[in-house]
Amino acid sequence: MALFQKIYAVEASAKADNVSLEELLRRRQSKSKPLFGELRLAVANIHRTALPKDSLGKASTYTIRQWDTLIVCLDDARVPISNAH
Repeated sequence: MALFQKIYAVEASAKADNVSLEELLRRRQSKSKPLFGELRLAVANIHRTALPKDSLGKASTYTIRQWDTLIVCLDDARVPISNAH
């Protein structure tokens, strides 16, 4: 959860600062991208130990398969960090 909080904090800071799309992209590249790297490692670690048919196994498999879609926001500031809004 701490990684998600840090990723969302980058977005919240950018929104509070009312930054341009160019600045948002710069912040995502410099601050969020390394956090996504840590997240990927965490998911990979879970995937190695989780049983394939349990909840964590299914979630980690899904995340790994969808990784390229998940990180589109790191290269395009127009893409929201989440579709949960």
